[in-house]
Amino acid sequence: MPTLRELGLQRAEAIAWYGVAAPAGLPAPIQTRLTSALEAGLVLASLPAVIALAAWAAFGERLALRGILGVTLAVAAIATLNAARGPAGAAPVGSLAGNALVFGCVLAETGQLELAAAAFEGALRYHEDYPDAHYHLARTLDELGQYEAAGEHWRSFLALVPTGPWAEEARRRLGWGAVDS
Repeated sequence: MPTLRELGLQRAEAIAWYGVAAPAGLPAPIQTRLTSALEAGLVLASLPAVIALAAWAAFGERLALRGILGVTLAVAAIATLNAARGPAGAAPVGSLAGNALVFGCVLAETGQLELAAAAFEGALRYHEDYPDAHYHLARTLDELGQYEAAGEHWRSFLALVPTGPWAEEARRRLGWGAVDS
C-alpha cells in the first residue's frame, strides 16, 4: 500500500484521536488500574513536548507551531487528568505527586537538572513521605553539586526505605558504607 506522499500528497498529515470506554459499574480496583495506565500513557506521551522545551531552553531552538501545540496539549492532558480525579474535582495526592515525579525523571533524562529538581520538589509538596521523590531529588542535587541539600534527601529516603539497592546507594552517597541486614 503506498504512503500518502507516494500518492502525491506531500503536505498530508494524519491525526489520531483515541478514546477509552468501560461498562458502567466497573469494579473500583479495575477503574484504578485503567486510570493509572492511562495517566502513565499520557505522561510518557508528553516526552516529545518536554524534549522540545528542553531544546528551546538549552539550545535556543525555535519551537514551531506544531511544537507549541504539542506542549500545550501535553500540559492540558495531564492537568485535565489531575483535575478530573476525586470528589468535586479534587485530585488525590498520589496522582499529582506521581505525575510530578515522572515529569522530573523525563526532565532529568533530557539534562534539565534544575527543572527536574523543581519537579521532584513539587512531588514532595504533594506527598512529603514519597521515597522515590526523595531518591531522585537527592541524585539530581548531587549532580548539580548541591551535596548538603542532597544529603538531607538521602537521609529522608533512608528513613522511609532502610533496605534494598537504592538504600545501599544512599548510604554510599552519604559516605556511611554498607550496613549489614
